[in-house]
Amino acid sequence: MGLQAVEKVIATLQRRIEQQGGRARLGASDLTALERAIGKRLGGKEQARCQDLLERSHRHFDRDALRLLEALAGAPAPGRRPVRFARRAALKTGVVEQSALTFLGERHGFVTVDDESGTIWRVPKPTAGQRTLAAEALGEADELTGLEAVTFDAARSVLLVASASTRAVYELPLRLDGARVEVGEPRRLGKLPAIGSEANSGWEGMTVVSGRLFADGQDRLAVIHERAPRGVGLFRRDTLAADGFVLLPRAMEAALPDLSDIAFDARTGHLFLLSDEGQTVFEAELVVRERRLGGSKPVVVRALIPIGATPLPETSGKRRLQPEGLAFDERGDLWIACEHGSQLIPLRRVER
Repeated sequence: MGLQAVEKVIATLQRRIEQQGGRARLGASDLTALERAIGKRLGGKEQARCQDLLERSHRHFDRDALRLLEALAGAPAPGRRPVRFARRAALKTGVVEQSALTFLGERHGFVTVDDESGTIWRVPKPTAGQRTLAAEALGEADELTGLEAVTFDAARSVLLVASASTRAVYELPLRLDGARVEVGEPRRLGKLPAIGSEANSGWEGMTVVSGRLFADGQDRLAVIHERAPRGVGLFRRDTLAADGFVLLPRAMEAALPDLSDIAFDARTGHLFLLSDEGQTVFEAELVVRERRLGGSKPVVVRALIPIGATPLPETSGKRRLQPEGLAFDERGDLWIACEHGSQLIPLRRVER
C-alpha cells in the first residue's frame, strides 16, 4: 500500500470521526483497508501518517482496532506506559559462560546454561542479604552443545533448551517435588530453520507464550533471532512447526542492535526482549490476528507494538555487562544473567 492509498483511507476515517463527533467508535472491521499493510513494513511516511491518526484519534477506536492501529504505526497509543523496574544489587552465580536464564519457582530458583560445556545449572533464589549464590550442576549431555536458549514449560514440567550451533531443540523432563531438581534424558523436539546470513548471529533465547494470545488457544514457542533478520520466530509448542516471524518495528531497532534473550510476562501478556550490545530490555505487545479480506482465505497478521525500554546499568571500565539471559519470577520481578562477572541482576517490579 503506497502513501497515496494510506492517505485516502485515513482521510475517510477522520471524516467519519468528525461527522460523528464524540460518539464515534470504530472497530477492527473499520480498519480493513489499513490492515492490508499490517504484515509488511510500511515506508516512513506511511507509518508517520498512521502515527498521526493514532495520536489524534486513539480514543475513538475499540481495543482490537487500537491494537491494529498501534501495530501499523509502530508505536503505542498515548497513555500506554511500560512496566517500571527498580534495580537491586547484583549477585554472583559463579557460572562463567551463562548464556540464558529461566525460572523454576520459589523453591528451586533459576536454571542457566553454559554455552561452552553444555552444562545445565541450577541457581538458587537469593535470601535476604545474600550476594554469592552456589550454582549446582544438574547435568550435561554430548548432544547439548552451544546452548544459547533455555525456558521452563511449567504446564508440562519440562525444560526446553536450544543449541545455536545445531539449531536443535530438546525437552528435558523435570521432577521438582523433592529437595533437589531431577533432570531426565533429553528428547529432541525438532530443529529450528536456517535463516539469515551472518555467522554466529542466529537463534538465541526462547520463551513459552501463553495460548491466550492465539485464536486456537495453543501455546507457542517464541524464539529470538539475534540479527539479520532481527526479530521473533513463533513455533508450535508441541511440534516446533513454524508459525510466523515478526520483525522488530523501527522504533525498537536503535535500542536493540542485537537480541540475546526473550521472556513472557504472564501479568501483562507482553514480551520482553533483551539486547547484549544495547544493554536494554524492551517491552512489546504481540498482536496476532486472523483476518479475511473479501473472499480470500484467512491471513494471520503478526506484529510487535513497542511499549517502552528499560536501560541496564552501565559498568565501570571498558567491559560491558554482556547480558545474555532474561526471566521473570513468581512476583513479576525481572532477572538478568550476564556473562561479565557471572552476574545475576535483579530488577524489582514497581507496581503501577
